[in-house]
Amino acid sequence: MLGGTALEANRQALAPCQLPREDVVGRPLWEGRWWRGAAAMVDTVRGGVAQAASGEVFRCDLAYLAADSLATLRAAAAAAKTAA
Repeated sequence: MLGGTALEANRQALAPCQLPREDVVGRPLWEGRWWRGAAAMVDTVRGGVAQAASGEVFRCDLAYLAADSLATLRAAAAAAKTAA
């Protein structure tokens, strides 16, 4: 993820919501269909990305909408350091 934009998505992330890869990759994580109709979850994800970008580790259990039910994802994000 770069600046909150998904660079890749694996089957485990896509299958529960029956999402094609093209619906996720290249888009901000908080715009994903996992959070559709859940403004508070969108705010949590967006805030978590900002928190990680500022250097703080973000950890949270996130509820998301799977194809036919509500599920929970244990999420963690942190800023990556690159070699100079």
